[in-house]
Amino acid sequence: MTEAEKNERIKAVKEQMAKLQKELEDIRNTKVQEWDFRAWDGYPAVLMREYACRIPLESEFTNQFANKLAFLTKLTRFKYCYDKDYIPDWSNENECKWFVFFRTTTGEYESAWSTIWDHPSDVYFSSEEIAQRCADWLNAGCPEE
Repeated sequence: MTEAEKNERIKAVKEQMAKLQKELEDIRNTKVQEWDFRAWDGYPAVLMREYACRIPLESEFTNQFANKLAFLTKLTRFKYCYDKDYIPDWSNENECKWFVFFRTTTGEYESAWSTIWDHPSDVYFSSEEIAQRCADWLNAGCPEE
């Protein structure tokens, strides 16, 4: 290789590196999708990428979030199968809206009702019977019905 060939090659590699550096900078400045679709318990769930990237994957917060998301997915599956047509009427304070929760003191799922509190993380059922059936299903480990 001559000195001129060596210099030409160095010049070509530097140009290629400059292109790659620009491409890298463009990638870093690209706005990412706001939502990241993943699967939990075999069903789609949505995670905000902005937060998912900032939380260590093995943190206690991530584990709690995953458990709550799995619980909400199970409630939604049950509601879809047994009570999908029910939509709570929050303007009617006489209507009991039934939901399922985990009582830490007993270590079991139970049903309860509300007439005025609409918690965004709750899934509501039309009757005590259906909500209790869901709680029993969860306590039994969610066997296929």
